[in-house]
Amino acid sequence: MVDYQGRTDNSRTDPLSREHQYSECDMNWIAKYGKWLVMIRRFGSKQRTWTVVIAVSTTIYSIVAYCQLSQTREALIITQRPWMLVTGASPIRSYTNNKPDMIIQFTVTGNSPVFKLSMLAIATQEPKGKCPPMLFPMNKPLEGSYSVHGPGGPYTLTLSEARITEGEVKAIENSPNVVCIFGLGTYEDMFGEFHATRFCLLSNKPEAPVHPFTLCKSGNDAN
Repeated sequence: MVDYQGRTDNSRTDPLSREHQYSECDMNWIAKYGKWLVMIRRFGSKQRTWTVVIAVSTTIYSIVAYCQLSQTREALIITQRPWMLVTGASPIRSYTNNKPDMIIQFTVTGNSPVFKLSMLAIATQEPKGKCPPMLFPMNKPLEGSYSVHGPGGPYTLTLSEARITEGEVKAIENSPNVVCIFGLGTYEDMFGEFHATRFCLLSNKPEAPVHPFTLCKSGNDAN
């Protein structure tokens, strides 16, 4: 009968028996190697036992090497990948069909270009001087035209949609409301990894000649 230590009754009464020789292995290694130890035990001969030990060691080494390779790749991606962030927007100087024309600036940092870049920017009017977060799908690329940008900038993009009129813009300075620009940029890096960057800008003087828009307190990423 086998007890909970993995030894037989005979192994305890006959210390020179073959079962006893394996019992100490069971006690010292069963917690670490489990089923591998049982396999080694079943092989019987020392030659086959060493063969299994070498095979197990090779497998463990391969796993460790794979983990180290994965960590090296992650470190390479972090040091070489690009990062994109929106830095501001130009003053509103013109209107088309009663909608403001706006230019948003963004930069690309890091050591490689962004590929398949697509961006979305929406301007709205919000009350109480705050821009509540606008939800965007962060797990898939935006549809539309794509572009490639190397490290540098500032680069520019125009509004995708304006949900505010010329009259509302001009009335902002005398009200508690603000103009908010919500947006999302998606792209791939040189390693084929997908990235999504949200941005949020606001202004209570959108026609001011210098630095009319500032970053919102939340809703901005550098990714």
